Amino acid sequence: MKRDGTLTSIRSLRDEEEQVLAEHNLKSERLLSVLRLVLQVLRTAAFMGVAAATGYFSAPQLSLRPFLAFFYVLVCLITVFRVRQVKASVFGSKVAPLVLITVDYLFILSMALTPTDIDEGPQSSLIAIFCLMLLGFAALRLRRMHVIQSAVLSYGVYGVVLLHERAAGVRVSLVQVAFVFSTFAVMTVLVLQLSSRVREMFQTLRTRDNLRRFLPKQVADRVEANNMRALDPVKREVTVLFSDIRDFTASSETMDPQMVMRFLDDYFGRMSQVVQARGGTVGKFIGDGMLCYWGVPEEDAEHAEHAVQAALDMRQAVEQLNLERAHQGLEPVRIGVGVHTGPVAAGELGGKGEGLHEYTVIGDSVNLASRIEGLTKVHGVDLLVSDETWKRLGARFLGQPCGEEKVKGRSEPVRIHAVTGRVVASGSALT
Repeated sequence: MKRDGTLTSIRSLRDEEEQVLAEHNLKSERLLSVLRLVLQVLRTAAFMGVAAATGYFSAPQLSLRPFLAFFYVLVCLITVFRVRQVKASVFGSKVAPLVLITVDYLFILSMALTPTDIDEGPQSSLIAIFCLMLLGFAALRLRRMHVIQSAVLSYGVYGVVLLHERAAGVRVSLVQVAFVFSTFAVMTVLVLQLSSRVREMFQTLRTRDNLRRFLPKQVADRVEANNMRALDPVKREVTVLFSDIRDFTASSETMDPQMVMRFLDDYFGRMSQVVQARGGTVGKFIGDGMLCYWGVPEEDAEHAEHAVQAALDMRQAVEQLNLERAHQGLEPVRIGVGVHTGPVAAGELGGKGEGLHEYTVIGDSVNLASRIEGLTKVHGVDLLVSDETWKRLGARFLGQPCGEEKVKGRSEPVRIHAVTGRVVASGSALT
């Protein structure tokens, strides 16, 4: 398997992240469209009020500014309605803001280059304020291209207005120009940093959430710190645990579906805590069964000991569960657990895009753990381990051999052992 052969929801969430970012950008554009319209309406109303008070509209020659303002208000209205009709798309989230940013800057440039008799003083200061406001708009878009475009247009529009004023004989303050340019630079860096930090936080939270769905917290933290290299496909010796609830399929047929789901949710929650507390990975739930493993994605020299101890902890957790059920007048729960140590192929499956993704183990060792669990019913015990697992436990656990059993898929019989308890010996990896 090639390292980059499969893009997964954990190591490579690019497609899904882009779609989520597109949805965020669409919400941002909806907000910005309203803000843009409100600001322009207020600006136009202020201009109209001052113009009416000064008799501007009775002058024989009118500026193009009222027509430009009217046209821009129309554009703002169309944008408000349009962004509420479209659906989020990655392409649209990249291209549409580029167009809107360009229109915004062209408008303020055209307004600055068409002065009226009611203007007082140079327009460059007002243009600088508008450019900073548009740079602030870019912060909501979270894409570097939009921030950079806004920054470039801010410099360009402000520079053109300065040249226009200087050509008209207006004195330009070099200190003011330097301050505005420096402010643009600082604002651009701040917005870029904000966008980068928000996206980084978003990716970190998604990665952490996905990891902790099937890894213990401490293992997930180490995997994340190692840049996900621990999730690369490997072939490794691990210990696999398979557990199942006895006779649950038959009894669940007479139970209310909501009651079944509530019970399984509670049961799997308890068992998952037990497994993860011993450094194991909860691979998947299969009906009322549970597949767990130790040794991947992180290596564990004592994976057999940790797995068997987790099985004993599961036994105690079921005993506690049955005490609670007895107080409620419910039947006790019985489980069977099979454990086997052997080689597996471990890695991520699910393809790219919006498919289902999971980190899993595949191989004969997984199937054998399931077969051994099935043998618990035959021998009347709740925990059986293979001879391969038992040999790695040394003298740290109590149990007795149960002979050899023929299992499906294997030509040779499998030697199994029933584990009854634990003897804490010196040098044990268990804490």
